[in-house]
Amino acid sequence: MIKSRLFCYSLLNSCLILPCCSDRETPKDNIKPNILWLIAEDLGPDLSCYNEAGVQTPNLDNLANEGILFTNAYTTAPICSPSRSAFMTGMYQTTIGAHHHRSHRQEKYKIPGPVHLITHYFRQAGYFVTNSNAWDFNKYEEEDWCFNSY
Repeated sequence: MIKSRLFCYSLLNSCLILPCCSDRETPKDNIKPNILWLIAEDLGPDLSCYNEAGVQTPNLDNLANEGILFTNAYTTAPICSPSRSAFMTGMYQTTIGAHHHRSHRQEKYKIPGPVHLITHYFRQAGYFVTNSNAWDFNKYEEEDWCFNSY
C-alpha cells in the first residue's frame, strides 16, 4: 500500500512539475525578414559606417546599424560585369564562363543552364525581387535575370 501511494504521489508531482519545464513560447510563424541588398560599383569602404571620418553617410549608417555590415567583402574580378556575375551566382567567373567581361555577347557565352542567379532563389522563397540599375549579369536572355520588375 505504501509503495502504491508513493508511486501515485511521484506520478502526481511529475504531472505538475514537468509542464513547468517546457518551453512556454509558442512557435512563431515563419516570418521572412525584409532584405535590402545594396550594391554600388566602384565603392570602397569610404563610408562613415566603416569609420571614414571625411564622409558622412547617415542613412547608410542607420541601415548598417539595423542590418548586416560586411567587413570582409572581397571581389574576385577587377571589372564590374564579371564581378556582378560572381556574386549573383555565387561562383567564380572562370567556372561559369563570365570572365570575358562584355567582349562576347553571343549565346554560347551565357551562364550555363543549371546555374541560377540568387534572384531565382529569392523568388522561389516568395520574395519580390527588383533591380534598379545593373543590367548585364552575363545572362543572354533578359527573362533569365529573375527580377519581378526593373
